[in-house]
Amino acid sequence: MLGESLGISASQAYAAAIRAQKSGLLTCELAVRHRALEQTLLAVPYFFPAVCGGPTRGIPTARACPEVEDLLEFRYAKVIGYDRTMAYPIGLAPVWPHPSGTVQGIACEPIYKTAPEASLKDVELYRLLALIDCLRLGTAREVEMATETIQWLL
Repeated sequence: MLGESLGISASQAYAAAIRAQKSGLLTCELAVRHRALEQTLLAVPYFFPAVCGGPTRGIPTARACPEVEDLLEFRYAKVIGYDRTMAYPIGLAPVWPHPSGTVQGIACEPIYKTAPEASLKDVELYRLLALIDCLRLGTAREVEMATETIQWLL
């Protein structure tokens, strides 16, 4: 079931769970160790650097993702005067290339090849993957906001 929702095989999902246990991300009872997960997510840009290409049609990611934009506006509008005027210019938003994508933007390789397809099935997963892409693609301010938001979500 986990593998299917992520677009990977059951054996890949099982192997990933075993690796997560061995690395300390999961307990023996498969409970998430939140602090370890948080530290791992914040290290993602170093292990999965962003690779961007030319213009393409795809699924918006990073701050171009509507769910992330809504979440950041909710968290920061009153605190630091966050507004949507910081949004990407038309055609320059980072997108995961995908045939059913609705946005024209700059192609950015997803953290895993099945991420775009899996994100279409699960809005919460989409939000988290887009936040991770904020860490990989964002400006210093976006990285700071994404880091704080990931910590808040965990």
